[in-house]
Amino acid sequence: MTHVKNVEAFEGFVGSCTGFGDKYNPGLPKLRLDALSVLLVNARKALASVHEKKTDYDRVTNEREVFFRDIPRLAASVILTLDASGVKAETLHDAKGFYRLLLGRRAKVKALEPTPEGEMPARSPRVAQLSYESKTDHFARLVQLVSTSPNYAVNEPELSVPGLKATVKKMYSLNSAVVKARVALGNARITRNETLYSTDEAIYMVGRSARKYVRAIFGQNSEEFRQVRRFVFTKPRAR
Repeated sequence: MTHVKNVEAFEGFVGSCTGFGDKYNPGLPKLRLDALSVLLVNARKALASVHEKKTDYDRVTNEREVFFRDIPRLAASVILTLDASGVKAETLHDAKGFYRLLLGRRAKVKALEPTPEGEMPARSPRVAQLSYESKTDHFARLVQLVSTSPNYAVNEPELSVPGLKATVKKMYSLNSAVVKARVALGNARITRNETLYSTDEAIYMVGRSARKYVRAIFGQNSEEFRQVRRFVFTKPRAR
């Protein structure tokens, strides 16, 4: 909320300076009312852009999560259909391997050997957290295997080779959409930070400088300075 509070503080500051009329007349161009008003508009746009891009990012990531949730079930149905189709044992073995990879499991668990001290080593995890890109790759390889198996024949559209290829295409499309949304959100945050903090023309620097100008011109104990000194501009800590 620091970003919103800074923009709100700047809006209040600009409003106060506007109320001072001709008495507020700095020589530095960036401290003048017209420049402050433009900066306020740009800051509002920068905040709105981040909110918009964050909403887009959440939407596409949620859509991908929901779509991928059904992929293991679909892959299991493919394996069972392959088995029922009478494909070669080697083909079924490879298909099951892709399925295990899709679930984040090793294709085969290696036997554990005692250490030189005679102790058994700790068993490594059986299940890994896979990225969506890895899940897509494993499922795509399974579909490629199925598409080259002449005995694989189904009437269900989602299990057919064209249906499976359409699913793979959708998976790739969702991954691309998430990447694009992530980049757009990152760029919007960069613009926001530049507008609010990281340049000499940003709200943080301009607001503090303008407040110093009010103190210098009207005096520290003046009513004008008492009015604007409550508008505080802060800068988030770097992570």
